[in-house]
Amino acid sequence: MGILLNKEAFVKRIPVLALRVKTVVADEQDTATRLVLLSESISDIDGLSEDARKAISEFKAEVVPYTVQVGFDQYSTHEVLERLLPEGMDIPSAFETVGHIAHVNLRDEHELYKELIGEVILEKNSQIRTVVNKIGAIESTFRYFKMEVLAGIPSTEVEVQEEGCTFRFDYSKVYWNSRLQYEHRRLVQMLRGTVCDMFCGVGPFALPAAKRGCTVYANDLNPESIHWLQINVGRNKLIQKVNVYNMDAREFVSKAITDLQNMDKTNDLDGKVNNTNKTNAQFDHFVMNLPASAHEFLDVFPKLAQDGLISQDATSTVHCYIFCKTDEDPIEKIESGLGHKVTTATVKRVRDVAPNKEMFCVSFNLPPSIFPNAANKRSRTE
Repeated sequence: MGILLNKEAFVKRIPVLALRVKTVVADEQDTATRLVLLSESISDIDGLSEDARKAISEFKAEVVPYTVQVGFDQYSTHEVLERLLPEGMDIPSAFETVGHIAHVNLRDEHELYKELIGEVILEKNSQIRTVVNKIGAIESTFRYFKMEVLAGIPSTEVEVQEEGCTFRFDYSKVYWNSRLQYEHRRLVQMLRGTVCDMFCGVGPFALPAAKRGCTVYANDLNPESIHWLQINVGRNKLIQKVNVYNMDAREFVSKAITDLQNMDKTNDLDGKVNNTNKTNAQFDHFVMNLPASAHEFLDVFPKLAQDGLISQDATSTVHCYIFCKTDEDPIEKIESGLGHKVTTATVKRVRDVAPNKEMFCVSFNLPPSIFPNAANKRSRTE
């Protein structure tokens, strides 16, 4: 059993002076007047300015004693924890909100107090019904982290609204970061035409892009992410706009391009699909939202070019998310993964991840050098 939260310990009575006038605060002793409460630092009217004393005289206000009672409800989360935790201990009052869940990252020093911290956050935030703590690192393959419930109901299935879409998922089994909502919006507003989302998760890019009119081919290796993505595609009425896959990313890209080209066929005069007319349709955008290792998958593009699945006259843009240390250059990291120099690139700093570690989005056009017989080709080992 952890340390219990005692709300009564926060009750405090503060004597102040009040001006009895006809407006502002109800006067329990005289219903015809109201009380203007003065700062607790003012012990008598001599502490007021000359203009203030003159106004009191003109309004014939009466200076009376008054006791203000404050309690648990009047304290912020930070103030409550500051009183409860040992002096000098970090105050973990900040948290990420995911639906009804508050997600905190506690340190080892908080172990004895973690249930108490969870209860305070639950009590001070009416929209929160569950408080969870991250334990361990993000699972490298499926991108979710282990968590423990500190307070509230033990339910990790949440519903989130973002960019006009409803997302439902089990937060304990998929990756979601509410702090990235503005980055999601920024990139989605850039997307047009056909989009290949190689590491889609539960669809923070795929669903809003489809809602804006894009045709999206969305893939993730985590079957739990795909389970919820399929549910949300249906709930958001986007079945005709989102094609869902559960594959390795390299295999998926080749499959998605083939499927796109097979789907992009002309209709005959009777409105029937002409199955003999395979086109050379290309994706307008490739989204690679796996910052820990997305750059390692960039070598798929030269291979696709070698296999003729990507046309040299295509105008595809790749949006690759990466983590970089402060001494790393984002474009150099992209070029190392691609094995080629990029000729046009835009670098967007997304957020700080940890001390000396940042997240970037590098958007670039596929360079001519990836195509067979192209000049200025550079090998990965250079």
